Amino acid sequence: YQFIEASADEAISKDTVLNEVYWLQESLPILQRVNYSIHIVNEKCIRDSTTTILGLSDLDNMEIYMFAIPGNMVDSKFANYIKMVTTEHTVAHEIGHLLRYDLLSDEALLNYYQMRGGIEGLGSLTEPDELFAEDFAYLFGSPDAFPVTFGDIPFEAPGEKDKEWIMNNLTLGFYKKHPPEQMRGVIGLP
Repeated sequence: YQFIEASADEAISKDTVLNEVYWLQESLPILQRVNYSIHIVNEKCIRDSTTTILGLSDLDNMEIYMFAIPGNMVDSKFANYIKMVTTEHTVAHEIGHLLRYDLLSDEALLNYYQMRGGIEGLGSLTEPDELFAEDFAYLFGSPDAFPVTFGDIPFEAPGEKDKEWIMNNLTLGFYKKHPPEQMRGVIGLP
């Protein structure tokens, strides 16, 4: 990885990140009960001298690193399926990764992927984890987080059935990890 100082117009706004987190917490209430950290790194992150990294999920520590968004990202390799790169989308996408890793089994993820018509080996966005994170951002993110068009990849945009599946399975995963008897006194249960 190579880190390059970001210009002022490429830097990420703390308020934008917080607003997206608050939106997501309202959209999916179990997010109010998990403890994930988001670190804002106002540098551009380049991998392999060609790939710009916008966000990175540290699954071992359940943390997200947000990097500066270069002004020319729309002209990048992402242009075929992202209308414009937004901080909101990156936050929602990376939180989708943490939720999947934290609360969904590999088997549940594969079930979701197959329900969406996925066949393994089609490429990075069409891999199960990436599709889930994109669907999560599309379905639960704020209106400013909707840059994914789904037009140039072999998937339809996710719909209400997919949203219901994600809500039900993440909630089930949360309560498997934190049974209600462990939550007494924490969330107002007697």
